[in-house]
Amino acid sequence: MSLSPTYVRARDGALYKSPVLIFPEGFVCFDDTDPPELVLWLPVLDVVEVMGRVLGRAANPGTLIATGESQRVLPLSEPWEFKPAAAWTFELTGRIPRPQKHDGTERYPSRCVGLVLDLPPHQLDASEIEIPEKL
Repeated sequence: MSLSPTYVRARDGALYKSPVLIFPEGFVCFDDTDPPELVLWLPVLDVVEVMGRVLGRAANPGTLIATGESQRVLPLSEPWEFKPAAAWTFELTGRIPRPQKHDGTERYPSRCVGLVLDLPPHQLDASEIEIPEKL
């Protein structure tokens, strides 16, 4: 449970407030007091492969720590729908892809109230390049 928002810098240059990366196998969420969390729907086939496909080099697979299995809410479900899932925390090492869900954007860390994960860009693979919608 977050006490304050978490802002995370994405590859498009924006800081996203409370971002959630959503993909078919699960989602990635961020909290102000815990490391980022990778949640995958059960059964899980290959955690490292999914992490690499979703986050690229923005995450360190060597830092994955299993946090257990439970029922988790589908991120975009209305009303809330629960599904069996497993979760892992990990170290964020670079900028994330543009999130599918967030509570707003900001360009400047000084304007953010909460935790700011403003990591420098890493050398991007061609598959990781994102063009900003507007500058």
